[in-house]
Amino acid sequence: MSLTQGTTTPPSAAAADFSLADFASGAVGKSMGLSEKHLLVGLEVARQLRTRGALAEALRMHAMLALCAPTNIELQLGLAECAAEIGLNEIAMQAASVVIAMSPNDPRGYLLSGRSAIGMDAKAEAKEDLADAARLAAAAGRNDIVAEAKRLTASLM
Repeated sequence: MSLTQGTTTPPSAAAADFSLADFASGAVGKSMGLSEKHLLVGLEVARQLRTRGALAEALRMHAMLALCAPTNIELQLGLAECAAEIGLNEIAMQAASVVIAMSPNDPRGYLLSGRSAIGMDAKAEAKEDLADAARLAAAAGRNDIVAEAKRLTASLM
């Protein structure tokens, strides 16, 4: 059965109701009655799906959450981590780039971008992102990120 059977409006027409500014402000999620609290509960569910090994379902959920609130750093980090775990490095890189753009002093975006760059065999970009991750993590006292960035950098040698 077609999703559009019995309708005269193509599915893409619904997306036309939102401007880019609406989309960026989270209007998609708000139009469905979802608050920040709902989205964070969804993030926890998506993380649990990943833990259980239901990676495809987790990726779908992370993507939907990120679409509902595209400027939410935690939702973008969840999408990036899940996509990277599956090997979808381009999607992981896109989500990490949103994190970097929205929170340029957060080392997690650079770490995930560096990991994704490694997966895409972009070694120069990976080294740059991992160096930024280590520098920002050191300033923030995030020794776990410093150690991971150094480990990944060493793997490039």
